[in-house]
Formats: sequence, structure tokens, C-alpha cells
Amino acid sequence: MMQKTFIINVSRLKVKYLYLMALLSTMLLIFNLATINKERHPRYDEMVSAAQKLAGAITICQDSTHLSKKIWDTGYPGLIGLEFSPITTTIGNLEAKKTALNPDFAALFINWFDRFNLQKDDKVVIQASGSFPTLAIAAIISCETFGLEPVIFSSAGASSFGANHPEFTYWDIEALLFRAGRINHKTILATPGAENDNGSSFWEGGMEIVKQAAKRNGYDLIIPQNLNQAVAIKYNYIKKFDRISLFINIGGNQSATGNSPASTLIPSGLITEQIEHSGPGSGLIHILNRDGIPVINMLQIKNLAAEHQIALSPAAFSDQQNSGIYFRKNKPDWITLVSLLCLILTGLILRRRSSDPNLPDAIKVKNKMD
Repeated sequence: MMQKTFIINVSRLKVKYLYLMALLSTMLLIFNLATINKERHPRYDEMVSAAQKLAGAITICQDSTHLSKKIWDTGYPGLIGLEFSPITTTIGNLEAKKTALNPDFAALFINWFDRFNLQKDDKVVIQASGSFPTLAIAAIISCETFGLEPVIFSSAGASSFGANHPEFTYWDIEALLFRAGRINHKTILATPGAENDNGSSFWEGGMEIVKQAAKRNGYDLIIPQNLNQAVAIKYNYIKKFDRISLFINIGGNQSATGNSPASTLIPSGLITEQIEHSGPGSGLIHILNRDGIPVINMLQIKNLAAEHQIALSPAAFSDQQNSGIYFRKNKPDWITLVSLLCLILTGLILRRRSSDPNLPDAIKVKNKMD
């Protein structure tokens, strides 16, 4: 009976030490979290500047367009387009389109440019469909704010709620902001978009709308015979430059994404690793990735926003930049090292105590039973 009681007491003693270790771990965790410093991103001023410029551009589009509010009453006439129109390419998500209106995306581009260590006057190719017009404008504004030179390819086709209004296509938005002096670069290579980047999947009357939009905005519309030709035309144009530092794809233009099975595997956001491609049907993303050029792929917008703490489908925007992209979390390395050493030391003490040869046999038996 005494032996049994003695064993129980030792067991309780060991549990007590485990509780102490758990308490120590919790305290160290709290201490680590409390000592994390939130500091401004090194490019904070440029990020804020780009976001403010984009917010101003959005306001100009709201105030200047003669389009009435649509049935969705989003408050952003023209920037949130129709559900369907003759130049609608695919079904789009309304919440994703609203989310893309957040000026913080311009700051996100600056963040990414800094991560790629881009330098002033580096050339950046932007391939934009009409699906996310504000993201295309954000990319242009961010390039100009950072001192980069954007080379812009664009198409008029757009998914649902994108720039698919016949009187206010992406080209009209871009031209409006160019005339207003809000952007200093505009499209240099215009294609219809949609299937094969030649408008072959537009609804009835869609191609005529695109031709009229190109004409009123001064573009010589290029209509490829097929997807391979669309990709070749743009790739050959890119090769004219000595060096392209970055490729940005916005939306789902097929010349960028391709139409092979591997197209569905293209990740969103930053692409720096080798991605799978299957030869025929590959788009510019696959080809330039193979050439070693980093890529930013602006698709799955809600996921990108959530990842970078950008508000989803915001109703209004504040001048106060609160998104996590404007800041960096910093914690002194010695705090992490001390915490780790404390946990290791505590574990070694417990291990040594449980295997102490001087403990009574009764305790050893109990340890084996444990």
C-alpha cells in the first residue's frame, strides 16, 4: 500500500513539472508576440503615394463617366461593368471586382517591385485584359511611382462586371486617365481578347464594339489568326528590348495564360519558381518563366487580398493605410534564441530527472509503466 501511494506522489510530481513546462512555453510565446515591432516598410512613402494616385484615378472615372449606375448600384459606374455584354468573355465574380478597386493594390505592387529589387528605368511588361481595369491602372501607376517603364499590352474583352460596357472599355478608361495626366503610359499593342485573343468567342456585335473602341482611342487593332500567332506577336515584341525585368499579367487573356492543361495550374501572385508547361498551347507566362523572367499573375484576387490583409469588397476607402503590406514585423533574433534555449534546457532537465539511476526502484517501475 505504501509503495502504491509513493508511486502516485511521484507521478503527481512529474505532472507538476509538465505543468511548469507548459506555463513556461505559454509565457515565452506571449513574450515573443509582445516584442514584435511593427515598422514601416522601407518603401512606405512610395506605397502610400501610389495608393493615393490610384484612389484619385478611381474618383476621376466615377465622376467623369456619363454611365448611369447599373442594377448592382455599386457606386463605381463603369469600373464595375455589366454582368453580360457582347464583349463579355467569361463569368466573373462581383465581389472580386469590388475588391480589386481597393487602392492598396497599388501599394502591393510597390512591395513586390521592392522584393524583386527592380531598379529605376527597368522595363516591365503588363498584359491586361479588361476584366480588372483598376488593377491594370494600379500596375501602371505603381511602375511610374517606382521609376519603372511599363510596356503595356491590353485587350478589350472582359469577364462579368469588368470593363465590358460598350461605351467604357478598358481602352476608354486608360485614355481618360492619360488625358487627365493621371498616368503617363498607355497601351502600345491592342488585341480583341476573348478566345484565342482574336475575339472569336464574342457575342453577336462584340467585334464591332471592339473595333469602334480601338478606333476612338487611336489604336491599330491587331487581330491574330489563332492563339499561337497572338503569343508569337507579343513575344517577338518583348524580345526587341535588351532586358525585361518583370512580366505582369492581369486577368485571363489567353495569350498570357495559354490554353493547355497546365494553364489551370498557374499560381497567382508572385511566380519565381519554374512552373509546369506543356509546349503547345503555352502562353507568355510559361514562355517568359522558362526564360527566367519573374512573373506577377493577378488572378484569384480575393485570395491575394486576404493573403496581404487588403480589405475584401470594401464599401469605402480611408486615407489611413492599415493594410499589413505597409508595414514589416520585426523581432530581435536574441529573443527567439533565448526562448528556444529555455525550452531545450527545461526538456533536458525533465529527461534527466526521469532517468535518474538514484531514484527508488518503485519509481523506475512506475516510469516503465508510464
